[in-house]
This record gives sequence, structure tokens and C-alpha cells, in this order.
Amino acid sequence: MHAEFEKDNDYASIQKINQSLEHLSYGKEEINKLFDEIKQLFLSDGSYVILEKNLLRGLQRLFK
Repeated sequence: MHAEFEKDNDYASIQKINQSLEHLSYGKEEINKLFDEIKQLFLSDGSYVILEKNLLRGLQRLFK
């Protein structure tokens, strides 16, 4: 997955994520669950740093 997104700029990455969400027919409930899982991943090392918080907020603004 890293290799797929590494070559893209931010806009291209966002477009890929949007297309995937549409292709998989994700609704609000599934997107909310996805964000809960991302937050749990960020918490898995025992901390939730400002960079992780800001990344999650930014993604939420884009995809909700």
C-alpha cells in the first residue's frame, strides 16, 4: 500500500481514497467505523500525538 501512495501527490492520494470509498459503497456508518479503527491504530503504541490527531481531523474533513 505504501508503494502505491508514495509516488502520488496529496491530491492524487485523496482521489484514490475517494474512488475506493465510492467503489466499495461506503456509507457514513462504515466511514465512521473506519475512522474509529484508524484512531485505535494511532493509540496502539500507547500515545496519541498531535500529528496523529491532526491527520485524523484532516481526513475526517475530507471524507465525511
